[in-house]
Amino acid sequence: MKKILKLLLTLNIISCSFSNKNIYTLYRNSPVGIDMRIHVATFDSKEKPDDYNFKMCNLGQELFQNHTIAGKNVKYWCEKGRYKK
Repeated sequence: MKKILKLLLTLNIISCSFSNKNIYTLYRNSPVGIDMRIHVATFDSKEKPDDYNFKMCNLGQELFQNHTIAGKNVKYWCEKGRYKK
């Protein structure tokens, strides 16, 4: 049982490292701290063309960029890969 569990965990880790290839994450800063990185959304569709997640993240960034939070401008940006603190 322990060997099976180890194998499954290893396969999961390997598959996660390969699946980050076309994943993009949308972040924003905070009205109270421009150095903050706040997760907004992760684009990780596997059934679309290679550039789909990139395009959707950028579209989200453009749409969100036109809004304010608490009356202040907030910066939005995309980064390749899954959410990282």
